[in-house]
Amino acid sequence: PETVDPRRGKGCFGEEASNRTKDLLKEKLVRIEFDPKADTLDDHGRLIAYVYLPDGRILNKVLLEGGYGKEYTYGRAYTRQQEFRNAEANAKKQKNGMWGACR
Repeated sequence: PETVDPRRGKGCFGEEASNRTKDLLKEKLVRIEFDPKADTLDDHGRLIAYVYLPDGRILNKVLLEGGYGKEYTYGRAYTRQQEFRNAEANAKKQKNGMWGACR
């Protein structure tokens, strides 16, 4: 969910998603990995990459599992697409994060 989109304002659960992301990344050294099967930039010129936390978890998936984000495919399919879609589907089923808070 967006928090700074000038066209739409803050999205439902945007503040919570932003805070969770900051909590997971604060003062952490992460590893960034680009997917050779996917685009490296989204439609807004932002980098698209996997972000590995120090414990080996992938930030992208952690956020999806908690209901802090949505899977979106920019352009072509990517390596972890099904894994991320499954994480989102499970979050929806369990009503995690925005899936329980937003209607």
